[in-house]
Amino acid sequence: MSVLKKSALEILRPPEKLSVTEWAEKHIYIPKEVSPYAGYFRAGFNQYLNEPLNQFGNKSTNRLTICFASQTGKTTLMHIGLLYVVTKTPKPVLYLMPSDQSARQISKERIQPMMRASAEVSKILPDNPDNFSILTYQLKTTNVHLGGAGSASKLASFPCAVVCFDECDKAEVRNKNEAGAIQLASNRVKAYGSSKLFVLASTPTIDNGAETITHHLKQSTFKTYRVPCPSCGELAEIGFAKGEEKFSVQWDKKLTGGVTDINASASTAKLVCPYCEYAVTDTNEKNKMVSSPLAKWESTNPMADPTHEGYHLNSLYSSYISITDACKMFLEAKETNQLQDFRNSFQALPWRQDTEELPDI
Repeated sequence: MSVLKKSALEILRPPEKLSVTEWAEKHIYIPKEVSPYAGYFRAGFNQYLNEPLNQFGNKSTNRLTICFASQTGKTTLMHIGLLYVVTKTPKPVLYLMPSDQSARQISKERIQPMMRASAEVSKILPDNPDNFSILTYQLKTTNVHLGGAGSASKLASFPCAVVCFDECDKAEVRNKNEAGAIQLASNRVKAYGSSKLFVLASTPTIDNGAETITHHLKQSTFKTYRVPCPSCGELAEIGFAKGEEKFSVQWDKKLTGGVTDINASASTAKLVCPYCEYAVTDTNEKNKMVSSPLAKWESTNPMADPTHEGYHLNSLYSSYISITDACKMFLEAKETNQLQDFRNSFQALPWRQDTEELPDI
């Protein structure tokens, strides 16, 4: 076949009809600079990432709220979503971090290495390296601006179709003359109609109005990931505390000299089914539950706008976290008065400070 015919067939060939995760498995390479587990993206490794990641290619979704705990793949999800948008559905993108410094770091150490390592994405990199700076990507398909949320004027100066606001709960843009960072960022996509996408992602801090991830999660479909019990087969969310219709972490309290022995107590930890009380003690069994083909996301907010998808996930879903680790982290946090960090970073729940109203004396 002649070169001319091959070129003509290439031009006339219909585009691939792949979901975002299928496209990522085929084209996204995660280099060793980004992850100790270098290689092509695997949709089956952290299966719970698939549905929220596919929302980056869902035309009926214009808001996406991702409230994930640490060690659950949230950052990887955001970066693959960004690369899909600029490669497959090119449109101007604003990628925000809490500060300019954190934006520079995430660009230099994670996003740019993934772009260069992934052959399909590297095709759209500019020929002039000056157009591929740390905070501005003038790609062949579209433009991407990265920056910190610390300057309200920066948020107001760049209209775009897609805003990805990572770790939004850590941003501090609010004074008597300005709206909050999330509100200012959401205004950037107004002019793009049905093609816009506003993405918030963060571990939570407190539940204090519209400038927190928790507020936006409550407005969304608020989906939780339900996994099957190995014994009875019933689906339930993995939680931590006992007393809810969730898998809970339970352990035997071991004392040494009248003081809780953290290591001995954590070694007895188990994940207990809320329906049949089957106890999962092996982390591999827990990981099989999470990766089961029966596991699925389910909405908990029937009144939500269907164009606003939201996802909540705690650290127990991570394949890197064992049941023993989870118990140990909780006991250590309790011992050192660090329960707020455990609730935020591990459970992906907002901290609520118990206060008591005192009489006006």
